[in-house]
Amino acid sequence: MEPTWTYRHLIKPLPVKHNFASAATAPALKTCVACRLAVPDRARAHRDIIATSYEFIDTYPEFPLLKASAEAGCGLCWMIRSEIRKNWAVRPMEEWGFGPLSEDDPSLVDLLETPWDGRVRVFNLKFTFDRLVGALEESPADPAQMGGMVTGVGLEFGPVTPEAGDEGSSLHNEISQIIRFKAFDSVDLDSNQETSRRRLPSREALSDENIDMMHSWLINCRSSHESCRLPPSAWLPTRLLDVGTYAESRLPRVVETKNLSANNAPYAALSHMWGDVVEAPPLQAMKFNYDSLMQEIPLRRLPQNFADAALTCQRLGIRYIWIDSLCIIQDSKEDWEREAQMMHKIYRNAELTIVATSATSSHDGFLARDLSVVPAVKIQYGTADEPRSLIVTPVDDDQNGLRHGDVDGSEWNTRGWTMQERALSTRSIHFCRNKMYFECRGRLASEENEPEQTQASDPFLLWPRALDTTSQDSKEWYNLWRRALIGYSRRRLTMASDKLTAIQSIASEMQSRLPDPRDYLSASGVWYGDIANQLLWYVESGIPRRVPGRAPSWSWASLDAAIGFRRGSRGPPKSGSSGELCRVQGSYRPVAVVKRVDELNWKRAGFPYDILGFDGQIFAHGVLDLDNRDDVLRSGSPFFYLHVSNEQHPSGLLLAIKATTSLASTLCAFNAAELVSRVGVATIFHTSGETINPAVFQATESFAHGPGRKSFSIE
Repeated sequence: MEPTWTYRHLIKPLPVKHNFASAATAPALKTCVACRLAVPDRARAHRDIIATSYEFIDTYPEFPLLKASAEAGCGLCWMIRSEIRKNWAVRPMEEWGFGPLSEDDPSLVDLLETPWDGRVRVFNLKFTFDRLVGALEESPADPAQMGGMVTGVGLEFGPVTPEAGDEGSSLHNEISQIIRFKAFDSVDLDSNQETSRRRLPSREALSDENIDMMHSWLINCRSSHESCRLPPSAWLPTRLLDVGTYAESRLPRVVETKNLSANNAPYAALSHMWGDVVEAPPLQAMKFNYDSLMQEIPLRRLPQNFADAALTCQRLGIRYIWIDSLCIIQDSKEDWEREAQMMHKIYRNAELTIVATSATSSHDGFLARDLSVVPAVKIQYGTADEPRSLIVTPVDDDQNGLRHGDVDGSEWNTRGWTMQERALSTRSIHFCRNKMYFECRGRLASEENEPEQTQASDPFLLWPRALDTTSQDSKEWYNLWRRALIGYSRRRLTMASDKLTAIQSIASEMQSRLPDPRDYLSASGVWYGDIANQLLWYVESGIPRRVPGRAPSWSWASLDAAIGFRRGSRGPPKSGSSGELCRVQGSYRPVAVVKRVDELNWKRAGFPYDILGFDGQIFAHGVLDLDNRDDVLRSGSPFFYLHVSNEQHPSGLLLAIKATTSLASTLCAFNAAELVSRVGVATIFHTSGETINPAVFQATESFAHGPGRKSFSIE
């Protein structure tokens, strides 16, 4: 029977000749003489790599030998030729020992104009052999796997390097580019052990096989991971979306949970990106439509992310789901603020967080997939007595198809709000393009069942949970907080005013583990018990932007910037108020000149300004928060250095006095001023630990009793 096409196919990509959808059932293609050397011989594995002697030389730009071999039936030649042509100029080739080739580099002019005969060498083909570790070791190993899985293959291509002549060396070193593929070996796909059996992705995200797999992830996590166990007393958010069951045919509705039993109403939570809230906002609960949303919500009104999440819950047997835009009344300031304060409870108590990782708006959806447009080839290797096959599919520059690219490199993972949603969730399933990933504190897993770490390696990625009610060492929590801020500062927010709110849930989770919950200064995002360290943040990269009124100048939250910390161990300077002003008493030194140094060595790169006292001597090196883009050095405001710590770089703050604008009256203004603002940080120490100017500071400890001590209100 002839297939029936519709005009819908005018907007669908054409299937690839050799694709992922057909790879499992397609006959394995034979290989040419050269490609028969590209064999994953596990017996030759060394340090998780299986090297081969594969090498092929062809001619740019058509690569006729690879083309002829592919037309003769060699699937690997087809894949290699296709990927070389696609990747040729996507990124610069590299001359090993030198770096990427660039037309903008004047030192490369002669090399780039050197005649070339067009010969290209394809070589250094290696297989990645990932060892079976952690959870996969719990079952007896399949001897055919030899303790690991073949998960990838990479190779290099580049111009054939001319041999060195009798009178000297060649004009350049080897030049090449690397391309990578995922690999699925029949040895792993056919393993007799379920835990170490590799899987090809399903054509449908919610296939029966994938539903069974997700159930097994959840059951294993609940039963085996102490650090993932939910609190014994069940808790429910104020509202949930009731999606019913898979067998029912009724519309979803918002329900208030005051009449539900927490022990009998496990729920999921959705983490997603809203997208353009002006042009295409998601469906939202408002005062005017709240009653109707509690009656029923027509499916056509649900954004695709919400519809996909509802269907996922139904298939998993989870009746309720929390979705921010429907479970918070968006035009009620009181409701929004109250619910935002409970965000950490919402995600930590959810049975599962469904993450629309691949979607960049509420309307994209995350369940649709089409493996027919993903190139993949199945090739034959082995012997007549023991035939084997290998499925190979490309990995692009964004590393799509790998956790690092699909999850960590996703647009979803760049947003400010999603950081705390990911960090606080008990367990999550990420729905990415053509692949799902599971994440909890005890295990990382994926739809393809490649060996992964048994748990998240970064303690901040999933916020740690104490196994009992006792408080852990405060220093460890402070360290985690600073690491959290480093990652958070690199994320983006649609509303700049959400900077402190979007990380409040992590602070709330942390407050319950510290002796004094009042330790957190919510108006600044700083913990008083660690204030000496948290005052000394600095701009690490990018172009910072100060957001007036959002936080005091001494707070990291006063800027939109990628920040960093260097840990020290000094106690906090004496401080009073926890409001918008920080009342600090400490050692200070008036600053006469802040001067940028044009030529810096690598040791000074982080502190490009010289700080001079009124005696004309350099006593510190500094960095300005905005690198003088606000022209602060010409503002006329007097500056001074406030010492914070003897044990780290930077060691203190650069502050500007707001009481006067006359540089001539600096000293008298300084003696009278109380209101100041931060403009940067500085260090009085060389990297060796010695003071920059021993004549000014004979010893670091003497500075505590040096030029003077005074109380200041830092705005």
